[in-house]
Amino acid sequence: MITVTGEALVRDHTVYACVMGSRAFGLATEDSDTDRRGVFLAPTELFWRFEKPPTHVDGPAPEQFSWELERFCELALRANPNVLECLHSPLVESVDGTGRELLELRGAFLSRLA
Repeated sequence: MITVTGEALVRDHTVYACVMGSRAFGLATEDSDTDRRGVFLAPTELFWRFEKPPTHVDGPAPEQFSWELERFCELALRANPNVLECLHSPLVESVDGTGRELLELRGAFLSRLA
């Protein structure tokens, strides 16, 4: 059975990572922190057991928070402002093929809720 920590999920399976908040939009001061957000795609094998992978991971770096892809999409469909900001951040730190697909779909998450 495969066992993976939240830190390993973020480190090894991130499909999209960005900087959000004041730094992303040119409003930072010297005291501003750097808010990092990301999306990870948990390995399929982690869904084949009773204990599912985490829907989110806080860390491992300070001010870093990542969502599992399915949870991220659920929140985006509900017009969660943090998730929508993440999708539209101008400061993308990393993106792979799955992350690019997610970014291409970002307009589909906008609705009357947002």
